[in-house]
Amino acid sequence: MGLREEKKERLRSQLYEAAIELYRTRGFDQTRVQDVIAAVGVSEPTFFNYFRTKEAVLEEFAARIVDAFIELLRQVVDDEERSLEAKLRLLVRTIADGFASDPEFMAVVVTRSSLFWGAGGGVRDRELTMYALLTELFRRAQGRGEVRSELDPQRLAETFTGAYMLATANWLVGWWDEPGGLADRLDEQAAVILEGCLADR
Repeated sequence: MGLREEKKERLRSQLYEAAIELYRTRGFDQTRVQDVIAAVGVSEPTFFNYFRTKEAVLEEFAARIVDAFIELLRQVVDDEERSLEAKLRLLVRTIADGFASDPEFMAVVVTRSSLFWGAGGGVRDRELTMYALLTELFRRAQGRGEVRSELDPQRLAETFTGAYMLATANWLVGWWDEPGGLADRLDEQAAVILEGCLADR
């Protein structure tokens, strides 16, 4: 990367980080593009050279979440020591920790970006990679005799994904208006899925 490209990437990162910080502290709807450019000290056209809208910053944040989850999935799939049960519980614990760390902001991310619903911002291609890795996770567990042979690994991946996405979204927006942490909800869902798919249960 040349000096010019490095400078552009540095400025893009500054705009991204300033916007995310303002979204967290002021709120997404209360933050204007003018607030972001004031924090960085650039012009409005400069912001729009890097991000089409302030929502585009949220889309990048969502894409980075999926990228981090994909990296974790790659490690989990290749881990030959842990059982499928241990792997699923690790995944849901990581999801819970990430989304519960700043629930107010993460509710905005889930409801205003394509992280869970939709296919914008490059998230769809990433989610297809995520599905492929989860499918491989269940397929390998099936090959080891952990998962019932008649079950479709891709359907199991879809079931697992649908369960944690809906439960996380519901928890973030207070859908059920019930006490309790996200980790407990996701762990319970993992237990239900395991009960339904493990060969020895």
